[in-house]
Amino acid sequence: MIEKTCTKCSTSKPVDQFQYIATRWPDRKFRTEQAKYNAWCKKCTSIVTRKSPSSRFNRYASNISVKGGAKITGAQLRALGLPEDADCYLCGEAVGTSKPELDHVVPRSLGGENTVENLRWTHKTCNRMKHDMSVAEMLDRMSLILAHHGRSVV
Repeated sequence: MIEKTCTKCSTSKPVDQFQYIATRWPDRKFRTEQAKYNAWCKKCTSIVTRKSPSSRFNRYASNISVKGGAKITGAQLRALGLPEDADCYLCGEAVGTSKPELDHVVPRSLGGENTVENLRWTHKTCNRMKHDMSVAEMLDRMSLILAHHGRSVV
């Protein structure tokens, strides 16, 4: 069996404990069989690439800062909790990991501020339906759509 030394933990292991990367570049010529595998073993790679919840909050915060202009920190977003634990404020179902997004309750186009108090977790589809309307405007629009199709809200 071919062995390779992990550059992170400096231990020699069989190549099956390293991630196979040759499929990314099928036309590339590798000098050795060991070169077809990552430099770090799978164990070291999983430790380094594991994302902590705080880094996820910082990523969401940076996205909001870029879009909205105002600075919101990851620490401030922790007040909203993780999206996996939250319910969508529009439909009431668990957000989970199904493309969670942060939505402005009062849209910025209608004078809403870019603050943590104005942000809530929502599904991507619910957020896209609401777009730049207030919740009341969205509900009015939905009732018109239902009435048009001969249905009503019970």
